[in-house]
Amino acid sequence: MDFEGSYIYRKEVDWSLLHEGLTIPVRLQVAFKNLLEGYPHGVGRKITLVLDGVLYSAVLVNQKFDRDKYSKHADVVQIRFSPKTGLPTKLQQIFSSSHNYLKSERAVSETRKTFIRMPENQKEYFVLYLATQPDVFSSRNNHEL
Repeated sequence: MDFEGSYIYRKEVDWSLLHEGLTIPVRLQVAFKNLLEGYPHGVGRKITLVLDGVLYSAVLVNQKFDRDKYSKHADVVQIRFSPKTGLPTKLQQIFSSSHNYLKSERAVSETRKTFIRMPENQKEYFVLYLATQPDVFSSRNNHEL
């Protein structure tokens, strides 16, 4: 099985990525929404993320929200994962400098809701690739801009 395929997306590492998952930008949702065809909003499809040769379970979901109230709001497609999968721990290890920085900044922040940006010279990226199977994505880290 070929795990390293076509480049899809590069996401700057942030707290959410290191703990819960990532939101797919609207401009990149077409390929992901094809995988969700036939799934109602809010119901996820199991996918696999391959990181350093290890397979991790995740869920691809088109988030449910009040479409009557927010009729002009774009879909919110996300890749979500739980601590049980081991993926957050692995990401925190790979991106330890980002995790340590964000953890430290959150500790001194007045509110946990504040979005903390990494300094330009310390940014790291999570890079996502298509694999040869439709429910499999591979990823790796990238310290370059």
